[in-house]
Amino acid sequence: MIELIVTDMDGTLLDSQHRLPDGFIELISKLYDKGVYTVVATGRQYYNVIKFFEPILEKIWIASENGAMINKGSELIHVFSMDKEKLAPAIEDIKTIPEAHYIECTSEGAFVDPCPPHVEHEMRQIYERLLMSEDAYEKCASMEICKVAINTPDAAALCMPVVEKYSSIFNVVLSGLHWVDLMKLGVDKGDAISYIQKQLGISKEETICFGDYPNDLGLFRASGISYAMENAHPDVKAVATHIAPSNDDGGVQKVLERLYEENKFFNIKL
Repeated sequence: MIELIVTDMDGTLLDSQHRLPDGFIELISKLYDKGVYTVVATGRQYYNVIKFFEPILEKIWIASENGAMINKGSELIHVFSMDKEKLAPAIEDIKTIPEAHYIECTSEGAFVDPCPPHVEHEMRQIYERLLMSEDAYEKCASMEICKVAINTPDAAALCMPVVEKYSSIFNVVLSGLHWVDLMKLGVDKGDAISYIQKQLGISKEETICFGDYPNDLGLFRASGISYAMENAHPDVKAVATHIAPSNDDGGVQKVLERLYEENKFFNIKL
């Protein structure tokens, strides 16, 4: 039986217009009332995520910043902090990448130097609390950094060749066409889910997940049942146990509704 639902947001739960499927809030609320938990696992910032789930915020867990920050509703549960001394040389290398801009992410918000308007627009789609100023990095100098997010025109071609040499020090994740994330070594979405599973006393076999991009592979590692979206990256489809309809076809909602009808969830009596 399924006791824990885990879903990515962009390219998975949200459609191309960044909208939740119709009825998702109501379904998750109904499942929670019957003893089934839900985790939203995303590269987005916590303060951005909560806008989507206000009606059920206290009924869900959120693993934001690609798993580096864990909240139970509005309560901050855990932050996986990076070693700033080890991070310093990586930052210097990031500065050499053409058209790269990097965000230092903390539990208080995100900090970045001034960027071109089109880059700022993209960042603000993901980061609700974003300080963009000449002294942004100085302002967060005393804070714990949980993630460094790097934005480039082509993350795979321009950024990964520069930062992947730090993969023995940090978890280096390709998280989008324009994004590469650096986090504490041993931390990704899957590690966040394992942490939450321990808190709830739920096993891998009782967990179902949905994802579409390589930064979701950790979710698949931590889940007994895994769905890649029809629009997913080939590497994700290759390891999934199932394929869901695309995000624009409401794939997550359709699968959950079918499983609900089939009585696959723990404690549900139809």
